[in-house]
Amino acid sequence: MESNPDPIELLAPAGNLACLEAALEAGADAVYLGLTGLNARRHARNFSEGELAHACELMHAHGKRVHLTLNIDLCQDELARAARVLELASQLEVDAILVRDPALLALREHFPELPFHMSTQGCVASAADVEAARKLGFRRVVLGRELTLEEIAAASSVPGIETEVFVHGAMCFAVSGRCLLSSWVGGRSGNRGLCTGPCRVGWLHNGRPVGTPFSMHDLSLVACVNELRAAGVRSMKIEGRMKNPSWVRNVVALFRKAIDGRESPEKLWQEAKRRGATPGRALTDAYLAGQRTVLTENVVDDSEEEPSGTTVETADIRIREGAANLLREADASTRAPNRMEPDCVRLDAQQARDFLEEAQPKDGAIVEGLDAAHLRALCSAFPRVRMVAALPAVFYDDSVPGLEALLAAAAGHGVTVEVNTWGGWFLAQRVGVRMIAGPGLGVLNALAARQLHELGMEEVTASVESDALNLEALMSRISVPCSVVVFARPALMVTRADIPARFTEGEMRDRMGAKLRARRAAGVWEWRSSQPFDLRAMSLPPETAHAVVDLIHSPDALLEWKSSPTQSSHFNMDRVLS
Repeated sequence: MESNPDPIELLAPAGNLACLEAALEAGADAVYLGLTGLNARRHARNFSEGELAHACELMHAHGKRVHLTLNIDLCQDELARAARVLELASQLEVDAILVRDPALLALREHFPELPFHMSTQGCVASAADVEAARKLGFRRVVLGRELTLEEIAAASSVPGIETEVFVHGAMCFAVSGRCLLSSWVGGRSGNRGLCTGPCRVGWLHNGRPVGTPFSMHDLSLVACVNELRAAGVRSMKIEGRMKNPSWVRNVVALFRKAIDGRESPEKLWQEAKRRGATPGRALTDAYLAGQRTVLTENVVDDSEEEPSGTTVETADIRIREGAANLLREADASTRAPNRMEPDCVRLDAQQARDFLEEAQPKDGAIVEGLDAAHLRALCSAFPRVRMVAALPAVFYDDSVPGLEALLAAAAGHGVTVEVNTWGGWFLAQRVGVRMIAGPGLGVLNALAARQLHELGMEEVTASVESDALNLEALMSRISVPCSVVVFARPALMVTRADIPARFTEGEMRDRMGAKLRARRAAGVWEWRSSQPFDLRAMSLPPETAHAVVDLIHSPDALLEWKSSPTQSSHFNMDRVLS
């Protein structure tokens, strides 16, 4: 294949073969696409194996590239299928694989010929996340849409790894990889490619209709191509695998002109508004400039509904021996009785002292929102309590000095650190502290747990999205101590976007009954469920290492810790996770 003479790659969406052909005709250097399952846009038409083979042949014949998405959290029974997808990708000489699940890192060594890219679903938000991805062997990272130009430049300055940036298309209200809302209201997980777009619907604030305050403008950085080039971005990516061929052709042609310098930024912006906007949504480049207050609007619910694809047909592909052996090891049952009652609490820094003066759970406390001084004070006040310092679920470059100070304090006091992002892992392992993997790196399969353990995590946490059948399958095969969160008001959306201040007070409710309250934490907004899920009365697998009661955002943490199980939601435990 010919190399791209332009250092900037124009990467186009291909939800089906017609869109791929439109992108190719309009000047794309590469396309990204998914098979009919195991990718983050499972509502799109997507590609069969035969269509993928044709797509690779067509693109490669023109000197262009194909990136295959495998960027979802994998359930235990999907591991073999994922390995077959990797085998198929190798046979077809796919140019890159986008991934999220740590299990695929374990399989990567058996597919050295396949370049791995870390998906934006991996929550890549800082230069530390990029450093982590490089250390893990990724060739490229897809940065979060919410980064500023300065942050993009810092991420792109990390040597030995490329950056890819979304430049046009829909934006989620939440940080990529940090949304549970669709899963919460109906078991259809955005982290598994089946988001139903509940942030786009109408909401009530304290019982009064307020339109769609979580519905984001669409992104367009068409007037900022030169700035992104100067920042060191390698690939400019257009979102839109749910779009039709005409839209793909128009937007790819627009960005081809921008990258080639054939039109002024002003004219490009006007053309983007005419030809590349979703009806009812404005275009914005506000995040790039660090603006976070003009990103949402009241819009008509115009969610695109297309038929979902079928299961990936990879049953006839033989998995190479090393990968097959790894999967057999990960699938072997390790059942042993170890039934646990709730023995660990999760608190924020403001709750911790008052709570621990009255109650000291057997296996201690995981504490969020700490700084170095606060950690030292808690360790001094409660020397017999096992303290775990939780790193944030997402953080940006300006938070790194404070986190480094916290990690140094943790190392000095022998405190274990809970890691929730890849950047957090990178910073923690550099200091040499003991680590466990928290809900931000929650696992749905035993191979992911094994990989995290090999990266230094002494314990892992089961994904809070798991259903009962998958949790049973995970726990019966896992070889690493694994905690289960049995009570929580989970953060259903974590965002950098500001909406009108009045909405952050009181309660937001949607037509499906989801009830949210805002909480400011670590420089982002957490929109947490007003009502907890409660699994304390349910039978958990006997291998559960710890049953964690998460009391973040509790109106009375001590009372809820002492309370009996309630009839609250069971999240996905009594339905099937999709």
